Amino acid sequence: MRRKDVLSRSEQKALDLLERSLSGEGYAVYANLPLRKVMEATPGDDLSWEQESMLRRGELDFVVANRDEGFSVAFAVEYDSAYHEQPERAAKDRTKDLLCFNARIPLVRVREQAIGEREQITALEWMLDCFRLLQTDRGRVEEVRDYLDYRSEEYGEPPGDLGLAVHILNPFPASERVRARLRSRYDIRSFPRGEPWSPARESFQARLAALNEFNEADLQLTDLNHLEQFDDDYEPPSVEERVRAALDPAERETTFRLGVWRPKEKQFAYEAEVPIDWSPQHIVAQAFAAERTGSWLWAVDVALAEYRALTDVDRWASRHLVRLDRG
Repeated sequence: MRRKDVLSRSEQKALDLLERSLSGEGYAVYANLPLRKVMEATPGDDLSWEQESMLRRGELDFVVANRDEGFSVAFAVEYDSAYHEQPERAAKDRTKDLLCFNARIPLVRVREQAIGEREQITALEWMLDCFRLLQTDRGRVEEVRDYLDYRSEEYGEPPGDLGLAVHILNPFPASERVRARLRSRYDIRSFPRGEPWSPARESFQARLAALNEFNEADLQLTDLNHLEQFDDDYEPPSVEERVRAALDPAERETTFRLGVWRPKEKQFAYEAEVPIDWSPQHIVAQAFAAERTGSWLWAVDVALAEYRALTDVDRWASRHLVRLDRG
């Protein structure tokens, strides 16, 4: 018999990041809190055996409670190691997601990558910044969400949600630092997901001007997993083809696309793959969490994929291009 630590080293780091980031803001952070401490079944609940078992024995890795509101649960965080990718564990995770959703407890899942530093910041710290933005400037976030809904109706794009709107207003700082470095050193411009947006662009007129600037660059996106110049006869897929692919179950291992170009030169494309769990329970629970915390697992995956894509472009440029900031 030997003693074990209460938390693994990775969990200790996650707890430290949570406590440090929320210090002085009226929140308390608890680790390994039993589910039965934050929720209970009501007479009308029709719980499955799996849900009852999870409610009795399950735990939440971290719970953030609001001291100023009687220690009510603000949100919970689950730290998913590679072990959570196993089918049996994933099924239990979906059960926990559904219980939290039904109890109206926002549950944010993060992977191991979320606690690794990139440009001196972690994805978990950024997620907590997104939470603050949603609490302090909700009106501005809702304005962006309304614009995304307009894009959805006008161009057939997916509808917006508050989580996506928060990430647009508060992009991952590590990616923004690499993006700024690419522009200052090589005059390389880039927009995530094929559409320009900057927190500095407040008005719809400015956003429209940015979109026109982007379209005038004749940037196209193609299915490449590396940087490559476009052929002159390349034809991008039509909107109908994109929608058909999105609806096809065989195509649901989606991809993240990053458009990259240099003004007055041929354009480039880079594509990084981002897996998505399309389980309805998982998506519903995570979307609910995003509406209340400003982050969800899929969006963080996308942010990290964008960072990887930008750093690949940065490495490529350092080998092939002459820096402009060397006099």
